[in-house]
Amino acid sequence: MADVMPHGHGGDGADEPPPGGFGRRGHHEEDLVPKKKTRGKAKNKKLLQANKTGGLVSIPFDRLATYTPVGEPCDMFSREVGIYMWGNMAFDKYSYAQVSAAEKNAMEQHLRRRFNFEEIERDCERNQLKGGIQSVYMKRYRDRKSMAKREFIDLGKRHDNLETIRDTPPTGMGVENWRKTIDLFSDPKYIKRCEVNKKNREKQQFANRGGSASYSSWSFKKNVEALDTYAHAHTLPDGTFASPLEEENFNLLKEEFERQRTQNNPFLEDEGELGESSAPAISNVQVFEKVLGARRGIYRGHGRKPSLSSASSDVSPHEKEKTRPQFSEEYFDELFEDPRFMERLYQAMDKKRSRKDNKNDTDEEGE
Repeated sequence: MADVMPHGHGGDGADEPPPGGFGRRGHHEEDLVPKKKTRGKAKNKKLLQANKTGGLVSIPFDRLATYTPVGEPCDMFSREVGIYMWGNMAFDKYSYAQVSAAEKNAMEQHLRRRFNFEEIERDCERNQLKGGIQSVYMKRYRDRKSMAKREFIDLGKRHDNLETIRDTPPTGMGVENWRKTIDLFSDPKYIKRCEVNKKNREKQQFANRGGSASYSSWSFKKNVEALDTYAHAHTLPDGTFASPLEEENFNLLKEEFERQRTQNNPFLEDEGELGESSAPAISNVQVFEKVLGARRGIYRGHGRKPSLSSASSDVSPHEKEKTRPQFSEEYFDELFEDPRFMERLYQAMDKKRSRKDNKNDTDEEGE
């Protein structure tokens, strides 16, 4: 009797599945199709590595204008703030200022395990630096709320049932926080406010095309001047300006910076002659405001103006007492080694001496 091959796919593995029918893929071919990638839990790998090798991370600041964090430590700090907010906060407030003090303090305690806050609190400009820290909190809250809204809109395109959307939080966000966030997005007052904000944004003459980094942070990373940073933020990938107005503003700024250099340099680099004017030098911020005009809350070409009130208003009295710097001998030794502190000390002494001299002159005239 002749051997009969079992009915199959003709291979050497009788247990393997047969190929698909006409026009369909077989099982082996389907195995080759990669699975769709989904967004996993965010991680801050650079920060974890920095903590592992060097301990708490120190944060540099822009001390010339905005007092905001800058450089790569700023990127790590901003990312860690965003990760914490996404996993632990509901975005049901109009702004970060309305978040409860308990939630803010809990986040700061988390950040203190990664970043050197004591270094900030011992700085002679700590109030300005804390204001810069608060500006990061406020921006990340806005960014993460915007991200949550995009998730809400995308889910709305796939599901008609609001309850289904409420039970489908984005990866990394808890269900309760997601539901509170959706309640805000569905509020008619919030919807109306978003429409007004959208119309206001449409009135802007041009946008910042320099990426997520602030003017000051990008300038710090690249070690370039404010004028170069402005050009980077207003040009397209091919190097051309995004609009004639932006190119005109850049040229006006360039001319003003050159005029200031000529006025205040005692020796001109090209001609070796004395400058015509001895007018006092003005800062980069003043040059930008002179050319582009002043704007409330913003330093043109640099970023948001520093805020001192926000730094103190978001901390409870108990937290203020706990984080108050200890005025030890070591603390004063460090202060007197800081040239910025010594400069301010001499200025204060000169003012006091001047007031005393004026008072003595007035007393002598009275006699």
